[in-house]
Amino acid sequence: MPLPRLALLLLGATLAAQAADDASRVRVTFRALSFEGPILGAVYQEGKAFRSFDISSDCFTPEHGYVGPNPLRLDQKQLEEIEEAPETLAARTELNQAQLRIQALAKEMEPIQEQIAALGSDIRERGEKAKPSAPGQLRQLEAQLEELNRRMGALTKAAGQAREKVLNPPPRPARPEPKKPKKEDVAKKPPAPKPEDHANLRPLADVTFPGDGRYLLLILRGPAGSKVNVIDDKEGAFPFGSMQFINLAGVPVEIRFGSATLALKPNGKGVLRAGVANNSYADGEIHTQGDDGLQLGYSMRTFQQDDVRTLYFLMPGEPGSHGVRLKGVEERRMPDAPVKITDAGAKPGK
Repeated sequence: MPLPRLALLLLGATLAAQAADDASRVRVTFRALSFEGPILGAVYQEGKAFRSFDISSDCFTPEHGYVGPNPLRLDQKQLEEIEEAPETLAARTELNQAQLRIQALAKEMEPIQEQIAALGSDIRERGEKAKPSAPGQLRQLEAQLEELNRRMGALTKAAGQAREKVLNPPPRPARPEPKKPKKEDVAKKPPAPKPEDHANLRPLADVTFPGDGRYLLLILRGPAGSKVNVIDDKEGAFPFGSMQFINLAGVPVEIRFGSATLALKPNGKGVLRAGVANNSYADGEIHTQGDDGLQLGYSMRTFQQDDVRTLYFLMPGEPGSHGVRLKGVEERRMPDAPVKITDAGAKPGK
C-alpha cells in the first residue's frame, strides 16, 4: 500500500524539518554597547515585528529579549529617517561635554595616581629609611585625588542623567495621517508603503549566539564593516563587584591587583576582583609582554563597590612603548525586573 508509506515519509520529513528549524532558533536576552561612537536607529526583526533601539558607546542598552533564527541580523535605519527631539539633542550635547570633562579629569588623575603608587611602594619597601617628607606628600596627593574623585562623581552623575534622557527620549508627535483618496482614485493609485515595512534599512552586523542565554554584545565598527563580540552574561560569569578585561592591545598582558592576577592573550578576556573591602581603594598594575619579559604598562587605582561592575578594554599605547590605554564602561546594579522573552517568531500551535 504505497499511499500510507508515502504519508509516513512526508510526515517524517516534515518533523525533521521542524526539528532542524527549532535547533537553529535561540531564546536569548541581550544588552548592547558600541565600542566607538553611538549607533542610532539599530533594528532587529523578531517574527513579523521590528524592534528599534539606540546603542550608546558609554553604557549598555536596556535588556532586550529575542526568540528567532541564529544568527540575529542587526540593521540600521538610514540617517535621514532619524529625527531627534530638541530635548534629546540638548541632552546629547550635555552628555558629550560631560564626557570630555571626565576624560580631562581622568588624565589629570593619572600622574597623581602614579605618584601615590610610587610613594606608597617606597614607604613600604624602605620603611624607616624612606624620606621623612614622604608621608606628608602622600597625604597631600591623596587629598588631591579625593577632590578629583568628588568632581568625577558629580560629572558622572550629570552624564548619567543626560544619558538617560538620550536613551529614553520623549515620545515623538504622531505624523499627520495622509488624506484619504477619492473612491475613484483608489483603484488607480498603489497603496502607500507602511512605516513598519522598514524599506530604508542597511545591514549593520550579524550576531551569532553560542546558544540560549543572557549576553552582552560589544559592537566593533571598522572600515570593513561591523563585528560583534558576544560576551556570556550568565549568572556568576561577570558578577557585580568585579572587573572584566578584554585585551585589544595586540600583545599578552598580565593584570595584577595584589595577589589577584589575570593573564590574557591577545583578544582574550577574563574577570578579576580586587581583593579589598567594599568602598575602599585598590591599586592595580597592567604588565605587557616584551622582549625582556613583562614590563609595567599601566598603573591604576580603582574604588571597590560591590554593586558596580566595570568592563575594561585594553588598547595599544604609544608605538614602541610597553604602555597600554584603558577604556572603562561602568555599570551599577539596577533593581529592574527581568525581561520577559516572548516567542514572537513561533509558528502557530507551538
